[in-house]
Amino acid sequence: MTVIHTRSVGMIIAAKDAAETISRALTSAMDQPEVTEIIIVDDGSMDETSAIARRTANGDSRVRILRNVKALGPAAARNMAIRASQADLVGILDADDFLLPGRIRLMLDRFDGCDFLADDLLYCTSLDGDLHHRNIFDGHDGPPRPIDFETFVRSNITDRGRVRAEMGFLKPLISRKFILDQQILYREELRLGEDFALYAEALQRGAVFRIMGPCGYVSLLRSDSLSAKHKTEDLQALYDFDRHLLSFALSPSDRAVLKEHLRDTGYRLAYRRLLDAKTARKYLHALQIFLRSPGTAAYITRELARAKLGMFLALKKA
Repeated sequence: MTVIHTRSVGMIIAAKDAAETISRALTSAMDQPEVTEIIIVDDGSMDETSAIARRTANGDSRVRILRNVKALGPAAARNMAIRASQADLVGILDADDFLLPGRIRLMLDRFDGCDFLADDLLYCTSLDGDLHHRNIFDGHDGPPRPIDFETFVRSNITDRGRVRAEMGFLKPLISRKFILDQQILYREELRLGEDFALYAEALQRGAVFRIMGPCGYVSLLRSDSLSAKHKTEDLQALYDFDRHLLSFALSPSDRAVLKEHLRDTGYRLAYRRLLDAKTARKYLHALQIFLRSPGTAAYITRELARAKLGMFLALKKA
């Protein structure tokens, strides 16, 4: 039996210097019949991103291309698109990712009762590489499973033993009405963890957030992605957001896991500050950062050892 979907779906693509991948991303969205609008925000690109997107759209009336002369960051670009959208549901598509055929239909079939519905991710490591399953959601053969704040935040605490499986990387379909009513758009001060912040705040505002098995969102893992370029100020902004969330009326278990995430972010921030201090030859300050706490010292020691091992293996390979 054919299911008739009444909800309109808008896909949002924030793109900066994405000339290499924007055509594939846009084409994959255009190939989803249920998508009623596609809004691309060119966030200050210095390459041919907009021109390539325009050629790829080839007059498709669903596609709109907006442009920021100056780069404002992915959060601001997405908010610009959300405000411009007229769709009931919005889906986020990164400019270097793409959708497999039928992804939106499969998700719409399961969206009833949700404010956010995410599918588990597939990934590849090159533009023409094989697809792999990220295994964020271990029950991918069953119905969508609701997640709570504690489960979500715990999944985003650094675990070196897994392949970037944090729920903060998910790209759900989102009820546009919910986020506008709750006034929880993307936090534009964040250049790292902006998805995590939106989902965490939505869960604290009572969002029904469910996860299902993979439907066809393919993430390109690349070493030069924005999320791989952690600057000190980016980690500081994420740390400040965690502290902001602690001001909410949280349950004891929610508060405990958020403090754990805050501590993990604090360790990463301390490591970045130590590297900054070494670069500036402020060695006493670097030592003070290292000795701040036993946990900080242990984390920095592990990261320095990992960096040295990486350099050694790279030299050996060369």
